[in-house]
Amino acid sequence: MAHVLIIETTEIAAVLDFLLKEDGHTTTIFDAVNDIRHVAAIIPDVMFIHERNLVGFSGSEIVRQLKSFESTKNIKTVLLSTSPDIKQQFMDARADAYLPKPFDIDQIPLLMRRLVPASKVIDPLI
Repeated sequence: MAHVLIIETTEIAAVLDFLLKEDGHTTTIFDAVNDIRHVAAIIPDVMFIHERNLVGFSGSEIVRQLKSFESTKNIKTVLLSTSPDIKQQFMDARADAYLPKPFDIDQIPLLMRRLVPASKVIDPLI
């Protein structure tokens, strides 16, 4: 399954962590990113990131930077926000998905199946 980086507030990170692990993914949680090199050092398959409460960068800016580097441009990014007005900003940054908060927990496995290549999915029946 996929390795997922979660950059989010404690409560939401805990929910995402639980849901993703329950679905078979591995996770790393940061409460903030001071330097884009932290993300580049991990190279997750998917990254969930909140637009606010980040040290030095907005979520959109982090995505914009990731998409500009060869080594990180293929990381699938999911931006989360309580503000529906910010969706276009996320898409302009080339985010792969936008997830409005609050979200339905059933959306997470469906979103992961859409973002993670079939080669990363392990069929439990095999």
